[in-house]
Amino acid sequence: MAGKSHCRLTILQASAASRRGLIQALGAQMTLLEIVDKFLDRSVSEGINCLPMPIPADMATGQVQDDWNYWIPIDSKVTDSKLKQLETEIGLILSPQYKSILQHRHFMSLQIQNVGFFKHPSVGWQESLKKEIFHGGPYELLLGKGFLPFADYSDWGLWCFSIKEQDSQGEYSVYLWDHDQPDKLEFVSGSLHSALIAELSSGRT
Repeated sequence: MAGKSHCRLTILQASAASRRGLIQALGAQMTLLEIVDKFLDRSVSEGINCLPMPIPADMATGQVQDDWNYWIPIDSKVTDSKLKQLETEIGLILSPQYKSILQHRHFMSLQIQNVGFFKHPSVGWQESLKKEIFHGGPYELLLGKGFLPFADYSDWGLWCFSIKEQDSQGEYSVYLWDHDQPDKLEFVSGSLHSALIAELSSGRT
């Protein structure tokens, strides 16, 4: 129990000062992948890279506290052909920016402010994503309206791509869906990168 409590508290008590300092260091000049790396590195440095679930061997550190296993992000093994296979299976073309994340790093958790990307393990990543996307209930409702979920938002919503709104670069607009208002979606930004910049600039924690 002590191990579990320690890990949970470490996650919950990551200092507000640290978060503010990191946000101030992040500017609109940072690339999408620089933002991803910054927050993945922070999860490791602050010791919040632990989950109560099995971790792929090549991502596991070997450190365990009761049922909580520590993991590290690793370089992605995702190939273009595997991405095309996934797109065929889900019947949708993914955002180029989102695909760049999938081909950049594997992670068990990627939390950027309130945005918690669906996990991307090194083993079974396609099945993991499909399970998240087609989880049922609200996911089916969203897909039926042309919205593809790809991240949790805090504990009450989802970030989704609007697959009906695509720019000249192939990027989809990002919308916020609220569990308590299932028939309404709020526009966030015109691309994933700009949506993350807006989230960081908002100061929400």
